[in-house]
Order: sequence, then C-alpha cells, then structure tokens
Amino acid sequence: MIKLYYVEDDFVIASTVQKYLTNRGYHVIIFENIEQIKQVLQTKLPSLVIIDWNLTDGSGYNLCKWIRETKKDLPIIFLTVKGDSKDIIQGFQGGADDYIIKPFDLEILYARICAILKRTGNMAENYETCGDIFIDKIKLKVYRSNEEMILSQMEYQLLKLLT
Repeated sequence: MIKLYYVEDDFVIASTVQKYLTNRGYHVIIFENIEQIKQVLQTKLPSLVIIDWNLTDGSGYNLCKWIRETKKDLPIIFLTVKGDSKDIIQGFQGGADDYIIKPFDLEILYARICAILKRTGNMAENYETCGDIFIDKIKLKVYRSNEEMILSQMEYQLLKLLT
C-alpha cells in the first residue's frame, strides 16, 4: 500500500482527504504540525507529502524547503488557500512538485497524486532509513546526518542487511 503524509491543522479537511484517498487504496497519515512530521521523516519516508501552507507551528513553505534539502527526491504537493500567483511561484521555487488551491476537487487531487507517483515511483521503496542513516537504493549511496558516507560495495551490502 502506498503511504502518503498529509500535514494539515484543519481536522475536517484532513479527515475528508484521508477518507477519500483511503477509499482509493492509499494509506494516509495526518500530521497536525511541522514538528511531528519532521520527527517521523527522520526514520520513515512516504511516497508523497501533501502540505498546507498555514500551519499552527510555522509555515508549510519552510517545511517544503526543509524536505527538499534533506530528502530532495520526495514528491511534495501544496494544498492551501494561498492562491496568489506570487504564492504559487514561491511554492514551486521552494520545491513543490504541484500546487492545489483550496477549495479543491478531491478527484483532481487524486489525479495529481497519481500523475506524480507514476512519474516518480513509490519513493518509500527506493529509500531506507535507520536513525540518522539514509540509504538511497537507486543511487546506491548512504548518508549519515545528510553527509554522504563512502562505503565499499561489501560495506554497503552489509549495511542493507542490517537495516
């Protein structure tokens, strides 16, 4: 099952999106604030993250930039009321793969998620995390605290077995 993380502080919107996407075969985990999702992203990656811009503990834009710096290939969709062209441009410049303005159509959200996942694949299957160690199975690289570790092939294979 494909896992999605959704950062949204409005319970009604979050639960509506979660129910809709769950009925279409996704596993949606809701986070109410930035700190919660940052902690989870240190050890578990989803296939895609949906972010609201206005959150109780900060800006979804800053979260998007943080994700882009730490998990650069993880797909991100903004789902927000901020609909001015400058906001949309800023969202894309901050690293978003797509930008949807509230109010929105659930079918369009679903179609955009499908399109991004078709292009990027299931990111959760391409990466492995263990504490502050991050393994990129596609590029066969290992990072610790966001710094690349140079490993021999034997060391890499041993690390994969241990994680």
